[in-house]
Amino acid sequence: MDGWGADQAGGSSGGRGGTGLESLDFRVNHPPVAHAGPDRTVDQGSQVSFDASDSRDVEAPLFAYEWLFHDGSTVTGLTAERDYPEDGDYPVTLTVIDTAGSTASHTITVTVTNVAPTVLTATDVTGVEGSAVQFVATFTDPGVLDTHSALIDWGDGATSVGMVSGSSLRPQISFPSRDGRLSSRSNECRC
Repeated sequence: MDGWGADQAGGSSGGRGGTGLESLDFRVNHPPVAHAGPDRTVDQGSQVSFDASDSRDVEAPLFAYEWLFHDGSTVTGLTAERDYPEDGDYPVTLTVIDTAGSTASHTITVTVTNVAPTVLTATDVTGVEGSAVQFVATFTDPGVLDTHSALIDWGDGATSVGMVSGSSLRPQISFPSRDGRLSSRSNECRC
């Protein structure tokens, strides 16, 4: 050999027969942990707030947060809010990204329960016995896609089916004329 040798790192010893070592440190990235919070149960018409502050990464602060909702819409950020006007079960997925580009996701379910409509106004019903009377009421319901029917209990054992009309925000119930056999007990409208 002429005095030139290869070192263990695959390079040249520069003709002096010595060896050189090179080292390379590898750092394995730990994936982040996404935490969207617990499953929720709320009444229809509610707004729900979401918070990802329990999400974490051991190497560095998280780089990004994205919330994916049932209809495909997304919100970026540590927190998000969403209105739920209809009853049903709705998935919400939080995806977090760390500074190395690793991702983690956590999906929760928002269960939205149906809320009964509320009668807002009802006309006072007065009349002369034997004469026809008409009853009109308005109600509200946070379920914008709900359908409604109405029944009035006239207080004397008789009932009438009402006709629901108007906008979903302020619908109106009209009941057919009644032939004057009203009792003095209070009447109840069930929607």
